Amino acid sequence: SSIDVLDSLDRKYSESCGNDDGEGPCVKVVRIENSYLGGARNVGLRMAQGDFVLFMDDDNYAKPYEVSTFLQAMQDTKSDIAACASEYLASSLDPQVAFNRSLHRQERSGPKIHIPLGPSVASGLFSNVYGDANLMLRKATCATFSWPEDDSYAVQDWEVLARESARNLRKVTLIPEPLFYYRTTSTSMAQTASLSRISKHSDQLYMRAFMEELPLNLGPLVPYAVDLKLQLEEVRKERKELERKRKMLTAVLKPLVVEHCKYQKRFNADPFSKNLLMNSNFMEWNQLEAYQRTGQLARRWNRYETGYAFTPEGIVESNISSPACLVKLDNIGKVAGAMQEVVLMQKEPKPLLLHGWSKALNVSGAGQPADYSLYADITFRDWTHAWGEYCPFDQDKEGWQESFGVIDFDKPIHSVVVVLMFRWRTGAAAFDNVSLTNLGDGICGCNFDDLA
Repeated sequence: SSIDVLDSLDRKYSESCGNDDGEGPCVKVVRIENSYLGGARNVGLRMAQGDFVLFMDDDNYAKPYEVSTFLQAMQDTKSDIAACASEYLASSLDPQVAFNRSLHRQERSGPKIHIPLGPSVASGLFSNVYGDANLMLRKATCATFSWPEDDSYAVQDWEVLARESARNLRKVTLIPEPLFYYRTTSTSMAQTASLSRISKHSDQLYMRAFMEELPLNLGPLVPYAVDLKLQLEEVRKERKELERKRKMLTAVLKPLVVEHCKYQKRFNADPFSKNLLMNSNFMEWNQLEAYQRTGQLARRWNRYETGYAFTPEGIVESNISSPACLVKLDNIGKVAGAMQEVVLMQKEPKPLLLHGWSKALNVSGAGQPADYSLYADITFRDWTHAWGEYCPFDQDKEGWQESFGVIDFDKPIHSVVVVLMFRWRTGAAAFDNVSLTNLGDGICGCNFDDLA
């Protein structure tokens, strides 16, 4: 145990302490009540009598040149505190064996090395870029240096190095060479501390260094910035999980759709023949009299906000280009498009498929995905609503692109307003072959290759 090791060290080295012959190292074992890492380190710092103090934990093993490298680096950089990179060591491996192997390049794989970035106040807000608690300091110029003594606080090195760096960046240096082995086990603090309920709260204490030392009264902004970063990490985790589920569902559903569509095609070659939208391919355009009467350029399609125009450059079918709906914006603050309402009067909930094609023409701007999309507002039979279902298009993609999505709710739908949406951008977008069908019909016309 650790106590047995300390007892043996005490007996081995106590006799040499205070001798005038100077033979052997003087190791002094100090016994105190458990005051966690910070308390023990501060006691050692106060009792140390040398010009330099090196801190090491019980899971550290110094390489033969650690002390000399620290001293040389601090002399060359005129820094008062130096940290370094570390090399991870599996618990079953003897450090001396690992060192000898590295000298003779006998490792089967490269060593696992952690190299921190070094003193950086901006990056240090969100991650410990400074180094490990295995550090050396110049005692004469670090009179105010002190380790935090909070219980179950695993990232004290982060706080003390951040504090000293915020006070003076030149005071702290980072040696990008691993000068010690860091032994890791399944039960070590590095592996288990983050799982502790206390540690999850105490590990936020490092922010004290920034709150107290940042200039211009920027300290109070630190928790806010850190919280935003944590929220972003959660969003990324959720997105990754959703992506995993999407791939899994696609893999499961794709063969089912293939089998379903084989059956459907025996009776109906066109999956969109039961399209609920009228004039979905924009083949019918009103004459002046009809336009003045209905306000519709293309039959059945109403203007949405600033409206739409005719273009002959629709999807090419049988080597012939057909008409299409063209939506143009020259002001990023405007909205344009075409819209059509479909009254369904569903007696029971049934899923729908919204599908269509679009082509971006010199589009710029950075709105939300829904701002260039097939967009749908739903009214249910109980007169409640679901706003903003959408199938997005990619404004940077060349040529005609397909987009589709499922509208599925647990209550019957009264009506759907389909909008060919284009807003918060400049440029133009052409829309063609837009459809709203029952899921079982339209799904056979969708291309699932991009979803794999």
